[in-house]
Amino acid sequence: MKSPIQQFISQTIEEIKLGVDGSEWQLHDEIEFEILVDVAEKTKGGFDLKVIGGSSETQGNTAQKVKFKIVNEKMRMKNSAAQIKGAGSLMKSMFQPLIELGNQQKKK
Repeated sequence: MKSPIQQFISQTIEEIKLGVDGSEWQLHDEIEFEILVDVAEKTKGGFDLKVIGGSSETQGNTAQKVKFKIVNEKMRMKNSAAQIKGAGSLMKSMFQPLIELGNQQKKK
């Protein structure tokens, strides 16, 4: 069984994917989360973390803000490759007039 935080993250990712599916928008390679959690010590050690909804009531426990990013490595690699390809095309378009000018000079 998933913990409340695991369920929250999974559901958030799925809803974001569904939200952009079929639209002009696309999901990039990372999602940043900032959640408020209720932290309670367990009797056998460790902590019990629960996502706090819109309310800040913590029933005597400690509320903590947790901020983290998750990264889709496949998308990150794809985006990096696209950026490199785009930079190469930009460089080529910038220098193409100089190359053509040089070729014209050689023909003379």
